[in-house]
Amino acid sequence: MRYNPDYHHRRSIRLKTFDYSRNATYFITCVVFQREGVLSEIVDGQCVLTPVGEIIMEEWAGLVERFGVTLDAAVTMPNHFHGIFSINGEREGVTLGKVMNAFKSLAARRGNAALGRAERPFWQRNYYEHIVRDEDDLERIRLYIAANPSRWHEDPENPINVAVNTGQSKTG
Repeated sequence: MRYNPDYHHRRSIRLKTFDYSRNATYFITCVVFQREGVLSEIVDGQCVLTPVGEIIMEEWAGLVERFGVTLDAAVTMPNHFHGIFSINGEREGVTLGKVMNAFKSLAARRGNAALGRAERPFWQRNYYEHIVRDEDDLERIRLYIAANPSRWHEDPENPINVAVNTGQSKTG
């Protein structure tokens, strides 16, 4: 597809001056395509993983061996995933983009296979990222991740809230 400024107008959220291959800690969020709730169920404020959610966590854990990153807190919500990881210089050439491309690609391939489909995207395009600034920032994000299941009823990624916030009914 040729470049069309009316269509290709997404702005990058990346910091222009930041080297995404340097040792740093990142908080990321990936959202399932069309917010489909295939990863977990919230039961009494806790995430109960589906088989697809278990695949997501296996691929997350596999990043350690694949890239030598250090994993921190993570949660697999019904339709999105939050995680913290650090690039620690253990391997050359590791960047935030390479880690996330591998994670999303491998998880999508296995997730769609488990769902018996291959014809549609698994994740929404791109992902949210935040460079963790310091220990206070890291602790705040860890608490956010830990509390996320108990706040599902008010989460903006909860389809019930999306319908309310856009004025749509739950069915359309």
